[in-house]
Amino acid sequence: MGANGVLGVKWMHDNNRFVSQAVGTAVVLGKEPQSRIYAELPPPGPAICSTLRTAPEGFAVSSTLGIVTAAALSPYRDYGRGGGYSRNNQRTAMGELVALRQAMAKIQAAATSMGADAVLGVKIEALSIWNCSRFMCVLKGTAVRLSQFEEMVDQIPYHHSRVEVSAMQTPAKHLCVSRVLGLVSSVGYRQWRWGGFGVASNRRRDAESEQETFSAAVNSLIQQAQQAGANGVMGIKWTHDDDHRSSCLVGTAVVLSQKPGVPPPSSLDSGRNFFLSNSRSPPAGLAVAHTIGVFSGAGISSKLGGWSTQAIASIDEEALQAARACLEAQAAHAGCHAVLGVKLESPETGLVLLRGTGVQLAQTAS
Repeated sequence: MGANGVLGVKWMHDNNRFVSQAVGTAVVLGKEPQSRIYAELPPPGPAICSTLRTAPEGFAVSSTLGIVTAAALSPYRDYGRGGGYSRNNQRTAMGELVALRQAMAKIQAAATSMGADAVLGVKIEALSIWNCSRFMCVLKGTAVRLSQFEEMVDQIPYHHSRVEVSAMQTPAKHLCVSRVLGLVSSVGYRQWRWGGFGVASNRRRDAESEQETFSAAVNSLIQQAQQAGANGVMGIKWTHDDDHRSSCLVGTAVVLSQKPGVPPPSSLDSGRNFFLSNSRSPPAGLAVAHTIGVFSGAGISSKLGGWSTQAIASIDEEALQAARACLEAQAAHAGCHAVLGVKLESPETGLVLLRGTGVQLAQTAS
């Protein structure tokens, strides 16, 4: 084809057949006129891994070395397939966290051996193997070499009483990522409960547990980032293990600074009612002033089952509306104006999870 690059590589894993399909775009690359990059960084130490797809402020990707992959198995087996009834849920979740952190170490070592400065755009996949009794974590990202801009600008420290937390790729409008400290990880799992009687009340407890443990896992990411000296956690990604009812989370601990030439917002006001959006960007005329956190809303249906496709769809629709109301209540209580980048998951019929980044907004000058 005559290409000298392949960009935007995407992949999908078939859990049933253990096959990964990949697709990318063949491109012809040229040099950017009047490039600001002047020199690559000195020989690197351990590569810095990041879920963000771009380099920190003042740096740029000078060369892409390839896609790196790492996988690790949980040390534990669970033949109960999790759910709300397995006493092994905690042990299984801790095994998933062990696998995730082993995969993080492996992908860093693989990139370092290639001479990379960083691994950008790290993504996580959760696979259940051996009749769903064993968890495998797979991490993939792009190994790159970085260069520094010639006109370096002194970073203005950003001090705030709390950590900026986001599942998005970019911080608030007046902030920039000045340093990437590395990945942080955690796991949330549905706690064991006695099956007993009362199906509706049991399902309600399952939904509440999914929501509470996800919030606890996000808080664990924040604590790890603070211990590393970060004032932000960005690019948080998660994958839900439907077989064992747990969520693995990974994010990037960063040091945020004020963006040169962009003053912080003088007031916080969206001028509109609270809203949810699948988009990561606010509507025209608004800018993200603060990222408050990653919020989760869980909803269940009051109906216990259905025999037809239409009945099942009706059950999931009711659960979706309940999850939406729950997410709105959680984010509004925290003082958010909106939740951006909302993603939907449905681990089982009648249970819907909505998760996204709660933000405070400011109006921009027209």
